[in-house]
Amino acid sequence: MEHLARIPQDRIAVLIGKGGETRRMLEEACGATLEHDSKSGEVMADWDEVGSDPIVRLKMPDVIVAIGRGLAPQRAVTLIQDEVFHKMY
Repeated sequence: MEHLARIPQDRIAVLIGKGGETRRMLEEACGATLEHDSKSGEVMADWDEVGSDPIVRLKMPDVIVAIGRGLAPQRAVTLIQDEVFHKMY
């Protein structure tokens, strides 16, 4: 389990999303399982070691911090998707 970031408690609900929808979107985008501690605001990732992209692993803390500071998750995840898009072309 790798520590990614700490976000304010009032932003944890945004990180998870309605019915876990946002969390699933983030997990799909980064290739990891995300876990959080509701009391401390800590967000951790359990990476699939076989196919994990090191650039995505470096960018994920920035995505989590951006969500914690108020950026909409759909906009924050573009930090990852832009890099993946550039690798494809």
